[in-house]
Amino acid sequence: MAESAELLAFGAPEQVEIEGLDASTTPGVEEVAGSEASTSATVLEALLASAMIDLQPNENPPCAVSPTKAPMFELVDEPSKAVAVCKAMFERGGPVALDAEGVSLSRTGPLTLLSLLDMTTEEDNPTAYLLDVQVLGRESFREAAKALLESHDVIKVLFDCRTDADALFHQYGVKLENIIDLQTMKQAVDHHTKSYRSKTENGRYRLVPNMNKVCAAHLSEAQNAWLNMGLGEMAPHKANKNVWAERPLAVEALQYAASDAHGIRLLHKALSEVGISKRLQLAMEDFSEIRLGFFRDRDEEVTFETHRKLIMYDASILNQRHFQGRKGRLGAS
Repeated sequence: MAESAELLAFGAPEQVEIEGLDASTTPGVEEVAGSEASTSATVLEALLASAMIDLQPNENPPCAVSPTKAPMFELVDEPSKAVAVCKAMFERGGPVALDAEGVSLSRTGPLTLLSLLDMTTEEDNPTAYLLDVQVLGRESFREAAKALLESHDVIKVLFDCRTDADALFHQYGVKLENIIDLQTMKQAVDHHTKSYRSKTENGRYRLVPNMNKVCAAHLSEAQNAWLNMGLGEMAPHKANKNVWAERPLAVEALQYAASDAHGIRLLHKALSEVGISKRLQLAMEDFSEIRLGFFRDRDEEVTFETHRKLIMYDASILNQRHFQGRKGRLGAS
């Protein structure tokens, strides 16, 4: 996941222009996004072994997987294999779960690994393909993945597309298109359930949620435990900021990248089952596309150090200012 969604604190107010928000008067934020807490695989094993999974009728069922098998992945570092993987996903028509990793990932922070998972499969534990972009090199990566990532026919599903789109375009000349952003989908669900608030109880502006928080809210305990199988107490890049540039990549880092792709697949399914209105669906789709250019299309590079509030402010998907030129799309529910 993009590091911009996992931050420690805002510093002093900055003069950053955000849609409908004077950042210089925005209240400070002491803590955001939560931690990269990891759940031991033994939790899932114990739950399954003792048959103590007590689900409420409206909860999502646990992921049907072997308790001893963590989310599957395959590292792809040969050009021919990368071409075959991307071609197969393109031909199946998607959707495809997508997530990028890199060192301080940004327009200039190197994107070194790209995770792809075919969401059309009915398998309980499908393989996430981890494209080693650093080893493949720019031209081999572009040859393999450009058509898939730029396709207007194949939907790509991400959690916070902004940094990934920025890095792909400015480092590899790949313009990501046709996406669903699960951060935006989560907000649509909150609007649908009447739980959306533009400000917190203490008056602070709503912040974008990180993936751990959304998974905790919408996936079962067993699913969350499975996603955390094989992971350490913290995200690999929290323990070692250069981990995504090291080769060979640590198994724990690969498992982390794979778990993100599997989490996107499970989360998309859970959020899709809520059944939002047509108006919210259109707003979510439009705003997902708009978010692609939030960082990518700016003249200056967006980093946490320079644009903290722009990164973290959760702009409403129903703010009509975002949809100039798109009138008629957002009619009545």
